[in-house]
Amino acid sequence: TICNEHLVGQLGEAMSFAFSFSAYTDASALQAILEQPLEKKAGTLYAPPGTKWLTYFVDDLNMPQPDKYGTQSAIELLRQQVDYGGFYDLKKLTLKQIKNVQYIGAMNPTAGSFAIIDRMQRHFCTLACPFPDVETLKTIYGSILEGHLSSFSPELASYGERLASATLMLHKEVADSFLPTAIKFHYQWNLRELSSVTQGLCLASNDFLNTPMLLARLWLHEVTRTYGDRLTNEHDIARFTEQVVRTSKCFFEDLD
Repeated sequence: TICNEHLVGQLGEAMSFAFSFSAYTDASALQAILEQPLEKKAGTLYAPPGTKWLTYFVDDLNMPQPDKYGTQSAIELLRQQVDYGGFYDLKKLTLKQIKNVQYIGAMNPTAGSFAIIDRMQRHFCTLACPFPDVETLKTIYGSILEGHLSSFSPELASYGERLASATLMLHKEVADSFLPTAIKFHYQWNLRELSSVTQGLCLASNDFLNTPMLLARLWLHEVTRTYGDRLTNEHDIARFTEQVVRTSKCFFEDLD
């Protein structure tokens, strides 16, 4: 999210192109992706349109599955372009020179190889963005919800911190229970889900939502749409339902 917001806000001769790696991404598939925003300049020279400078944003850089030799072909293709200025045409077997491009990568902290080859990583400045602790998140999302509910009745205005705490508890249980795999690679749980639930709660109107029961039902709806709709089988859905019920009893015990 941080990288995307920065790249989208670029002006002038800068342009960006974002794509994601998965466990099945290989060099041949990646080369076709890399060539999409480029145009042929002269001979074997390829570059972004006009005089623009292109930034590739590679999400989940560490996700490609290593082969039996321990290498990741997609990352090796990127390294070939950075080290040698291009990669080979798969039909003519001639080197395509790639100019005016650079790379930003984001690594997945919960899945993948957890590291990339040193010969590639040496080209990057490596930064870490740790996940905020629970108290920080409770302060952030609790303040947002309390501010939105401040115009509601006093009974509902007191639910801001409770809704934030319930969402954080459920988020932790979901993140601990439903881990990403090669098949369920979309089981990624981060601040985007917390923000989605909070955004949905902030759409509540004082004209229609005027009882604690309706507020609790809205919370149930938002977490089900955000988390439950991404689960892929009945076993996971049943387990998630148990987590929702348990969380509801912890924070909405005064409601039926």
